[in-house]
Amino acid sequence: MALRRPARCGTGHAVRVSPLRGGGRGDAGGNGGQAGGDPVTPFETDGRTVTEADIVNFAGFSGDFGPYHLDHTAAGAGLFGAPVLHGLGTLAICSGLLVQSRYLRSNGSDPIAFLGVDVRMARPTLVGDTVRVRVADVAQRPSASRPGCYVCLLHLECVDQRSAVKLVVNWASLQRGALLPLQPGSAEGTSHG
Repeated sequence: MALRRPARCGTGHAVRVSPLRGGGRGDAGGNGGQAGGDPVTPFETDGRTVTEADIVNFAGFSGDFGPYHLDHTAAGAGLFGAPVLHGLGTLAICSGLLVQSRYLRSNGSDPIAFLGVDVRMARPTLVGDTVRVRVADVAQRPSASRPGCYVCLLHLECVDQRSAVKLVVNWASLQRGALLPLQPGSAEGTSHG
């Protein structure tokens, strides 16, 4: 399910809008529910401020005790000048924020399986950064192997308090029930909407 970039959201960030295939909901224009290719209003989760304890706990859980995460002297002399949260630690926080937002359960949808993720680490996450997840695009199609289910691909950005992008994520899940809102900013039953 490839995504294209024909539009920009209200904040100027590029978003991907793609048609549904194999049936499903969409407008007559076939552009993923966005009439005339109008900009998508992204949905954003609440924020979470990263602490030094997050770095230490992720190191303990993952076994990655690299000096740029835990050694203040080594990290201070390194590329970022301070200890950084592991990239996968930032992804884990973003996953939690997305789940806590209940976006994946909006419109009566039910997430039943996580299928995969493609991540690009754009910037480091430092102690004191407040990160949130922006759902910039949604593409959906019926599941070929699970009747009554559909595959959902979300294009996400993990951003900080300055709206600097930390991670760019393509997140795939298997959903059951109603389709997720095609315009993420219109999500019902979420913490923002």
